[in-house]
Amino acid sequence: GDIIVAGDDIRSDPFSSGFAGSGWRIDNAAALEVESATIRGTLSVYELLIQQIRATNGAIFVSSAAKVESASGLSASDDDGTITFEDPSNNNICPFAANDLIMMQRVNPGSLVAKDAAGGATNVIKKLVYKVASVSGKTVTVENGGYDNTTYPVEGDEFVRIGNTSNNARDGVIYLTSDDTEAPYIDIKADINSYSDWTGDAPKVRLGKLDGITDTDAGLDGSQSELYGLYSDTVRLKGHIHATSGKIGG
Repeated sequence: GDIIVAGDDIRSDPFSSGFAGSGWRIDNAAALEVESATIRGTLSVYELLIQQIRATNGAIFVSSAAKVESASGLSASDDDGTITFEDPSNNNICPFAANDLIMMQRVNPGSLVAKDAAGGATNVIKKLVYKVASVSGKTVTVENGGYDNTTYPVEGDEFVRIGNTSNNARDGVIYLTSDDTEAPYIDIKADINSYSDWTGDAPKVRLGKLDGITDTDAGLDGSQSELYGLYSDTVRLKGHIHATSGKIGG
């Protein structure tokens, strides 16, 4: 196959690094990356680094998150109350701050067998959204977050921060998924100052499969299939661009 020699590096073409990569490389730092190796003689190792591959079902939020220890004053008709979160380190702190928008959502498979009067499934999804009014240790005072809550938090429910109404440093999240529709991709969502922003705004950045994005200004009309790449309002590249088609500045 093809081999690329670049300076002091030598690699196969194509090559991609990491656990999910392919090909091989020997770089000028004396590092070797290959698929497998057969050693007929002695292997002398001064340091052994064991890498752990971690996996998870579903998707991952990179954001503030905590599990409910208890709640008070909250009901299906009252969104004003307090939530106390678990603090495994016993430091009397929680990861949330004033004006955070926090959300929990959980599927209850057992509810699929329960039917309402019209024959539909009831309470299949438990979803709660609150706005943090204030924080005292590991207890937060919450109020309505722009969503019609039909239940209340209980011990074990897990909340994540999806935005903030006043702090730009806390109004965004990173979301990674390989299970969602049109996955896999990584989304960066920002400027989430209300629950309607969360449900209505497109991601600021999507890296991965772009089939789920419709934005004709970016050449994505919704009919693309198996298209992988980077979607963003602004991309700043320093260096080489290799392209076979497209537009720059019209």
